[in-house]
Amino acid sequence: MATCILVRSLRCRDIASSLNRNAMTSWARSFSLNCTRKLHIGIDFGNTNTRVAVMERNKARIIQNFPSVVSFNEKGEPIIGTEAKQLEVNNPTTSICMIKRLLGRKYDDPETQEEMKMVPYKIIGVPNGDAWVKVYERVYSPDQIVSFILTYAKKSAETYLGKTVSDAVVTYPTDWDDEQFRGSFHAGLMAGISIQVGMKTTIAAAVSYDLTSRKGCIAVVDIGGRTCDVSILEIDEKNKFEPLASKIDFFLGGKDYDHALMMYLANEFKRTEVIDLTNDKATLQRLYEAAEKAKIELSSTHETEINLPFITAGASGPKHLNVTITRSKFQSLVVNLIERTIATCESCLEKAGITSKEVNEVVFVGGMARVPILQNIVAEIFDKHPTPSNRVNPDEAAAVGAAAAIQAGQLDQGVFELLRR
Repeated sequence: MATCILVRSLRCRDIASSLNRNAMTSWARSFSLNCTRKLHIGIDFGNTNTRVAVMERNKARIIQNFPSVVSFNEKGEPIIGTEAKQLEVNNPTTSICMIKRLLGRKYDDPETQEEMKMVPYKIIGVPNGDAWVKVYERVYSPDQIVSFILTYAKKSAETYLGKTVSDAVVTYPTDWDDEQFRGSFHAGLMAGISIQVGMKTTIAAAVSYDLTSRKGCIAVVDIGGRTCDVSILEIDEKNKFEPLASKIDFFLGGKDYDHALMMYLANEFKRTEVIDLTNDKATLQRLYEAAEKAKIELSSTHETEINLPFITAGASGPKHLNVTITRSKFQSLVVNLIERTIATCESCLEKAGITSKEVNEVVFVGGMARVPILQNIVAEIFDKHPTPSNRVNPDEAAAVGAAAAIQAGQLDQGVFELLRR
């Protein structure tokens, strides 16, 4: 079975030393999980969505898919997932999204300062310099917020399986540093996940496509809601994945495409009606959701209509928004995002020291893998079309791969080795 060779593609931490965060100085240990009789889950914790998978009869199954959003009521009680996403519309300052970006970050990090421009909730600096969030006069570390998400994932799996779950394989971006690993691992401990094995998102995606029988190099392009993550992997003579290079743009994903279309709609409405829709948060949320829906529809059709009745009111009465967007118009609005995608892919190739002709397979995953212009761009960069998969939803590839890697660990008596970054 192809999954049984994935042992070397997993990152893990020594449990004993991880309990003391100050002692977490090395990520180069391997350890025996003694977990062949224990139940594991695979978690793809993303910036916008979290997916949970399990192995059933040697097949990975997605059992939960929910927004990576945590909202708080006035009592400080956390609300997670779809309900939190719905509350975000009218309560954006008490709903925490994209918290994954703040894990292990200092308040004065450039990435944190950039994030503060993009989210409506309050990010503060605490005495040790870390970036935390503030809601209803309460402060929370990113670890705590992530632990709420992981707890929800864990409980969802336990409800589905009817059994207690304490161990998991969790995906992570290619460029995470030690502090971000510490934050993620600590969040897992708070969520009651006692044994965690980390796996690069791009490798998990490659696993889901079952490509280990192929020789040579594989390019994995993962464009999710907020990041563009590219890796070049090599499959050696022993059918093991070896990472040659990776490149990530932390501020390039599907949400940026949605935002570009949303701003076009707002600007066009302002031009024709002389009313700025961006001044009202609820209206802006309606625009954003309409833009996201239109983007999805334009993946399968050449034009779509955006119709938002009673979007606002003027001196003459109610105002409605009705715009037809063509695929070519949408593409013209996101040229700069496409160029950044090209730059990320080409930079990864250069870093790996190979040409596109040396890439034998291309795996394109994430929600943006459905967008035709990006499919064409990826095919042009790597000189071949992405490998199709009738078995794997591109949104779910990483979670499926994480679950398959669990099976691989069991076949190797539960011993996981570290993947060198």
